[in-house]
Amino acid sequence: MTTPPTLQRIVAEHKAIAAMMNVMEAEIIELEAKGAFDIDLVRLILSYMAEYPDRFHHPKEELLFAAATAKRPSFATLAAAIHDEHENLPGATEDLLKTLDVIEIGQSMPLDEVLGALKSYVVNQRAHMAAEKDQLFPALLEILGADDWTVAEAQAAAIEDPLAGGSDPGPYRRLQDLILAAV
Repeated sequence: MTTPPTLQRIVAEHKAIAAMMNVMEAEIIELEAKGAFDIDLVRLILSYMAEYPDRFHHPKEELLFAAATAKRPSFATLAAAIHDEHENLPGATEDLLKTLDVIEIGQSMPLDEVLGALKSYVVNQRAHMAAEKDQLFPALLEILGADDWTVAEAQAAAIEDPLAGGSDPGPYRRLQDLILAAV
């Protein structure tokens, strides 16, 4: 079976997020080496992460989870674990944005705390995407039939992430350029 279009878009969005995590890792290296980093770029990435995944990415995944759970109720356990992560990731993003706020207003913060928060964020984002890729996506391909994918495609067609081939990225054009350069 070829990969259905909805899953192709989800994978493309994962690639865009992975590219942003690569940029964050490069900024972490800068911070470790020089004690400074492009805080505006990291803030842009985090602002995107705070705004877009819950509006564009997770709704597509949740549609697929519901369809798979309806066909195979045992899938609900796996879907629930990922759903919980979907609920918790925005809080982690907001916490990191608050850390950047503290830095920007000139309050001192131990470098190891900042580095730890940045590294943890990247690790958690990567682990979340890996769990979906390694566990959920193969299960979805096994459980859902052609008709299910057709229904999912009709429901998800209007849910496009602007950085993964959707509409104009607006204030996130810099991120789109970095992502396009990375892939």
